[in-house]
Amino acid sequence: EILPDAGPAASPDWVMVDLTGLPPGADVRLDGLPGVSLPMRLRRGTHHRLVVRAPGYGDREIALEATQSTTIHADMQPL
Repeated sequence: EILPDAGPAASPDWVMVDLTGLPPGADVRLDGLPGVSLPMRLRRGTHHRLVVRAPGYGDREIALEATQSTTIHADMQPL
């Protein structure tokens, strides 16, 4: 689920994307790269792929178009 965020973006060229509901030990990758800091600062209008993995949960893949600042709920499903 992707929810609009009323918070300000860093500038008109950037949006802030946060991820909530992460289980303990979750690994978040943006476009295959590890070490994601939350909230993420992404260039407006870009397309990305988030992959979230956590022990005891099924992987979650999220396609993301950075058009506005938003909060995404991870919605991880236990195995």
